[in-house]
Amino acid sequence: MQTYQKRAGFTLIELMVVIMAVSILATIAIPTYNQYMRKSQRGAAESQMLKIAADLERWRAKALSYKGFTPADPYATDVTLTTATNTTLYLPKGSTTSNYKYKIVILDGTDRTQSLSTGAGQQWVMIAQPNTTNSIMSLASRLVLNNSGVRCLSDQSLSDASMLANIKDSSKSDAQLCAGTSSAW
Repeated sequence: MQTYQKRAGFTLIELMVVIMAVSILATIAIPTYNQYMRKSQRGAAESQMLKIAADLERWRAKALSYKGFTPADPYATDVTLTTATNTTLYLPKGSTTSNYKYKIVILDGTDRTQSLSTGAGQQWVMIAQPNTTNSIMSLASRLVLNNSGVRCLSDQSLSDASMLANIKDSSKSDAQLCAGTSSAW
């Protein structure tokens, strides 16, 4: 008569069941995490844009124009400033032109091809563009805010080029500024 020894370990079926369970959880968790990260970064960009907007209005109250406004030290804790006029800000702090999550650009609202330091300075528009080379941010929304309080949120169905052309077309009114975008934020 043969006796069987008990072997310690897992059967192939048990391993397959565990792998299936982990795969199902990962299928649900990864997209949810990516969506959470996009919303978090968008919230940070919205918050930063509203802080800058408040500072722009304070600047105009003192100078009677937006001309010459440059974001400075108070933003250094939250963003990375670039260019001599500091009109491009990268989020989060420590970001560069290659690893940022959102890039905020401040333009003159009258001639949207110029910065506030070179334009007329009577109006402004801010654009927050996600870094689409980042896999998590590739589906993130673009944001627009101007001195009239117009807020646009664009999904990825509108290309960067067409949205920027729409924004930089100075003949567009505030109502037309967000044409083709999905909603306000």
